Amino acid sequence: MNKEIEILRMPKLGLSMTAAKVTEWYVGIGDKVDAGDELVEVTTEKISNGVCCNHSGILRRILVNLDETVQVETPLAVIAKEDISEADIDKALEG
Repeated sequence: MNKEIEILRMPKLGLSMTAAKVTEWYVGIGDKVDAGDELVEVTTEKISNGVCCNHSGILRRILVNLDETVQVETPLAVIAKEDISEADIDKALEG
């Protein structure tokens, strides 16, 4: 996997968690983000929690809409450096 591309995934926030709903995006496409920034809030039946990115870069894609419920490990967003091509992002999402 390309280390310049981060695919932010729905985390597993509890032992019994299988899915969560995206309840708020704190950033938009094209925004610069730093490692540790909270990008999105997700909600389960029990808790709400912010999801942070691990790398700095640009939020290039949002893959899950507000109020959409998705399974654990579903890609939520893509963070990549500005010079990474859309084709490289597509390859990372396929892999």
